[in-house]
Amino acid sequence: MSEGQRTILRRIAMLELQCELMESRFAANQGEASLKQLEIYQRTSSALRRLLESVGLNTGRKPRDITPTDPLDYAAKLEAAE
Repeated sequence: MSEGQRTILRRIAMLELQCELMESRFAANQGEASLKQLEIYQRTSSALRRLLESVGLNTGRKPRDITPTDPLDYAAKLEAAE
């Protein structure tokens, strides 16, 4: 691992810690946060996501194929499984 990657990982750890601390403060305040606090949280979360992507960690959801199945293909697969 390069020194640059280690630096990025340290920054990821710090931003993750800060997000956790902000979340615990929000929770202690019954989920309430000022607009300024929300802006800081949003910016921190976005920076964290970008750093995670820069080291190759996938932070997003994986798309799922929701293409409708042809009913005849579906029936053939059911028959083959039996």
